Amino acid sequence: MQILFDHGLGDSVHFAHLLQLYRHRGHDIRVHFEENKSLIWRAAGIGYADLKGSPHHDWIYPEGFNQPNPQEDWSGNKIAGNINLPPLPYLVEVAEAWKELCAVNLGRSVEDHLSEEVREDARRFLKDLPRPIVLLHTSGTNFASAKNIPSNIVLDLYRRLLGAFEGSLVLLDWDYRVPSLAHGRVRHIKRDWGHISLHQLAALMGECSLLIGVDSGPFHFASMTRLPALGIFHQHYPSCVALPCPLNVHMARGLREVNASRRGNWNIVEYAHDLPSQEEVVTHALRMLRGPRYGLTLGRDVMMQQWVRDWCLGATSTSPVADRNGTFDILLRAAAGFQNPSIVETGCIRSREDWAGAGNSTYIFGGWLDGRKSGRLISIDNDANHCGFAREATHLWSERISVECSDSVVWLRRTQQPIDILYLDSLDVEAPDHAEHGLAEIKAAETKLSEQAIVVYDDTPWDGGWVGKGALGVPYLLERGWKVMAAGYQTVLSRNDRGGLR
Repeated sequence: MQILFDHGLGDSVHFAHLLQLYRHRGHDIRVHFEENKSLIWRAAGIGYADLKGSPHHDWIYPEGFNQPNPQEDWSGNKIAGNINLPPLPYLVEVAEAWKELCAVNLGRSVEDHLSEEVREDARRFLKDLPRPIVLLHTSGTNFASAKNIPSNIVLDLYRRLLGAFEGSLVLLDWDYRVPSLAHGRVRHIKRDWGHISLHQLAALMGECSLLIGVDSGPFHFASMTRLPALGIFHQHYPSCVALPCPLNVHMARGLREVNASRRGNWNIVEYAHDLPSQEEVVTHALRMLRGPRYGLTLGRDVMMQQWVRDWCLGATSTSPVADRNGTFDILLRAAAGFQNPSIVETGCIRSREDWAGAGNSTYIFGGWLDGRKSGRLISIDNDANHCGFAREATHLWSERISVECSDSVVWLRRTQQPIDILYLDSLDVEAPDHAEHGLAEIKAAETKLSEQAIVVYDDTPWDGGWVGKGALGVPYLLERGWKVMAAGYQTVLSRNDRGGLR
C-alpha cells in the first residue's frame, strides 16, 4: 500500500521505525515523502510512492498523550498511539506491537547512503576544531515552552561545557534561535556552514562524539546514526515522545515511580527541579564522552553511574559518612572483567529506592546483570516478607535475580556453585551477634569462592579496628592472604591486588 507522510524530521524517524513492524511481516508499504527527508526512508528500506493514490497519515496526538503510568511502558507515547491507525492496516494489539517496536534498531542505517563527498564536507567544516566534538541542539520548532532551554541557561551551559573538557561545540541552529558565542572552540551550523542537508547532518554526526539535544528532530534522527545522544526533557516525558536507543540517555524530572518503571528501556537519569541544572547536564555529558565504566552499553552504564556515584552516599547509625558510592563504583568496575558473573548476596533489599541509607544493592546488581545480559544474582534472606518485597521491587531485572528464603549460613554451606562476588549484608548491626554471623557466612562460603572472587562486607568501616558486620570476617580473610581492595563505609576484599581502579 501507499501512504502520504509529510510530517517533521522526528516524526518521520519514528514512522520509519514503526513501519519496520510491517516490513517484518511481509507488507509492502511505500511512502510519499519530501525529498529533503529521503535519507530516512531509504536507510529504513522504505520505497517511494507517487502522491496520486497515497492516503494521508495524520500522525495524531492520541488520547492520554504525555500521561505515562508505571504499569504500561507504552502509555502516553505518541508513536504507540499511531500503531494500527488507518491508513495502516491492523497489525496486533498495541502492547504486543510496542515490545517489538522498542526492539527495532536502525542505528548506523544511514551510513551506507552517504557519499564520500558529503563526508568530506563534514570533515572540512570540523577540521580546525579540537576533539571530542559535541553537537548541541537546545531549541526546536514546535512546543517551544515544553521542549526548549531558555537562552540564559544555554549561555551558561556553553561556558560550563567549554570549561569541563578540551573539545569543541557545534551549535545546531538553523534559524538563529539560540545565543551565539565568540569562541575558538565553537561553531554555529547556519552561520559557519549554511543550511545543510540531512545527508550533511548525518555525516556531521558521524564525525562527532555526542549530541546534547531537546525533544526535536536531531535528537531522534541520531538514533539512525552511530552518535550517542543525551536528551534533555522537561514538560514532555521521554517515553511519551521518543523510542528507546541503547546509546542514549534521557534526562527526566524526578517522577520517581514513573522513572523507576522506565529504567529498563529508557536509561533515565533524574533531576529534581523543572529543568536540569547546567552542572547536571555537564556531568552526564562527560560520562557519556568517557565511555562505559561498568562494561555495559553506554546508556545503561551512564544511568547506573547516577545510581552509584551520585545516589549511594548517605549516613547511617554506624557512620555519618556511608560512602558506598566509592566502593560500589570500584566493585562494578572490577566486576566488569567477569564473563558470566555469579553473585551471591546475603540480606535482600527491604525498602524501595533506598540508595543512601541501605544501598539498594539487590537492585544495583540486578540492573547491572540485566545490562550485561549475562550472569545471575542469588539474594538470600530468612524473612519471607523481605523476600516477597525484593522480588516485586526488582521485577524489571527478574530474569537475572533469584531471591531465596533461607538462613544464609545454611545456604552457603549447602551450595556447590562457584561464587564470583559475595556481598555480605544479612544481619543488622543493632543485633548483638552481627559480627559473629558475618564470620560464619564467610567460613561457610570460603571454599565456594572463585579464584578471582571479590568479597564485600557492607556496614564495615574502620574505627580503630574493623567494626560492623565484617568486624570478625575481615580480619579472618586478611589472615588468609586476602587484600583490602577498597574501604570506606564498606570493605571490599580480593585475593589478588586489583589496585589502580581509583
